[in-house]
Amino acid sequence: MSSINPLNPAAPAPAAATGSNSLTDPNTFLKLLVAELKYQNPLNPADPNQYLAQTAQFSMVQKINDLDTQMTAMNKASQEAAAAALIGRHITGSTASGDTVQGTVTGVQATGSDVQLLVGGQDVPMTAVTSIAAATTAAATTAPATQS
Repeated sequence: MSSINPLNPAAPAPAAATGSNSLTDPNTFLKLLVAELKYQNPLNPADPNQYLAQTAQFSMVQKINDLDTQMTAMNKASQEAAAAALIGRHITGSTASGDTVQGTVTGVQATGSDVQLLVGGQDVPMTAVTSIAAATTAAATTAPATQS
């Protein structure tokens, strides 16, 4: 069964776009715009300002999507840098299963959009850290030398 184009019943309707990003795909937008122009009523043409406004809106949507992608990447890089700065620090946090973990951060693992800290052989999500302290060292725990 074929669909009917309401602008021109004799012409086939444009195929529906598929895929998660089909509405932001420039090729799909241009195909729809060309189909609109091709099948418009010559006795009642569309306003060219309307096409210009649609093109500007589409361009804005593309730029917002690009900005979102860049911001997501920057956020992940920031989380990874913050996690790396915790190596050697003593933290308290919870594992994904809810177990409380205390210890010194010995490593960092970035998986997908999540950053995990390695503490005592267990992974602690960066978002589950409840406290951070400087790691104790032998030099910090010894009494200061006295001068004679």
